[in-house]
Parts: sequence; structure tokens; C-alpha cells
Amino acid sequence: MVPRRAGALADAVTAGGATVALRAPAHPVARELLRITKLPIAAPSANRSTSVSPTSAAHVFKTLSGRIAAVIDGGSTAHGIESTIVAVGTARLARVLRPGSIPLAALRAVIEVEDASPLVTPEGETAPAPGTAAKHYAPRAALHLVPSGEVEERARSLREGGAKVGTLTRDAHAPAPLSRADGPAPHAVLADDPTAFASSLYAALHWLDDRGCTAIVAQAIPDDAAWAAVADRLRRAAS
Repeated sequence: MVPRRAGALADAVTAGGATVALRAPAHPVARELLRITKLPIAAPSANRSTSVSPTSAAHVFKTLSGRIAAVIDGGSTAHGIESTIVAVGTARLARVLRPGSIPLAALRAVIEVEDASPLVTPEGETAPAPGTAAKHYAPRAALHLVPSGEVEERARSLREGGAKVGTLTRDAHAPAPLSRADGPAPHAVLADDPTAFASSLYAALHWLDDRGCTAIVAQAIPDDAAWAAVADRLRRAAS
């Protein structure tokens, strides 16, 4: 018989599921924390459920102020988007459950793995991995994904409907910012490169939210394996 406290701790670590995720951090601050405590650490992500993830201590304080006692500031995240989650030992092949900062090609260079993403966990069911809900990584503003040539047109339409609109594009296709009575509309331009785009995406969404946007029009991501993790995040954020 499992003691009640032990059972509660197990549920906290597995989120009520049958598996547990293990992470070996590379960041020196995280590694030093593990060295000092001499204990494995179980912790959730540093953001409210379904909301856009933090990439800096300031983002954590903004979303969790009053709910946490402190933040260990290790600087801005290097990769921006979350880690790749791979299931091992539960099927014949290792399976990617959540695409992330390590691309599928890099995994296949060292292990035989199949791509099970994009998974969508129905509401009320136990998720096989974090970040598989239909709606996730979402800013407060409503996010609209549109083809490259339609960013400015959609932004104007939403603005005419009363929304405070911001835009998010890649530098090779950046439209001129919309003008407003109080100045140019908030416009975030990220690099036209999947790794650089991923490292800046969440910071840009936080920035647009902080500008008071009620709608964000984002340029759609290329249909290419290198962009798969970023496409997954934007698709769920726009759900």
C-alpha cells in the first residue's frame, strides 16, 4: 500500500499520468541549484496553464506575481521555445511527443525515432506530455495566423472593428507598420531563420501583450521541417 503522502507526491511528479519526464539541464544556474540541493527537483513550467511561456525573470514575475516567493534569475533563455519531449520505453520506437529546441533531424542522428506530433489532448483527458492541449502558449491578445501577403489587410480589418492590433512578421516579409492616431501600431519583426525566430518568439508575444494589443496578426510559418516546432507553438497559440 502506498502511503498517502507518497501517492500525492507521485501524482505531482507525473501529473496524474503513467509516465514521468526527466530533464538533465545544461544551464549552469540550474546545474548549480541541483548541486547545492543534492536532490532531484520536480517542478512545473513557470507560467500559468495555456499562457505564453516566459523567457526571462521579468516574464515570470509578470504572470506569477503573488503566487511565488522568489525567482532565480539565470538570464534570458537561449532557445526561447520549450524542450523537445521524447517518449522512450513505451513503444517499439522512441516517439517525439512535443517538437522543441532539438530538431527531429538531430535526434535521428543518434536514435531511431518517429514523430508523433502534433498531438492534441482532448480537454479533460490526461496529457501524454506538456504542451499538447489544443490551446497553449497563448498571449492575452487573440492571435491570428495569416499568409504573408495578408498581414496588413487582416490587421486593418481588425483595427476597423475596434481592436488594438499588433503585427508579428519575419524580416524578409515585414510590411510597413500600420499608423494610428497615437503613432505606429506595435510591430515585432523577427529573424527569417527558425532557430533565431524561436529564441525571440515568446519575448515578442509578451512585448505585444504589454503594448496593450487585443489582437495580434502573425505571418504564417513556412511549411518546412526546420520550422515544425515554431509552427506547433503558433498553431496552438492561435487555437
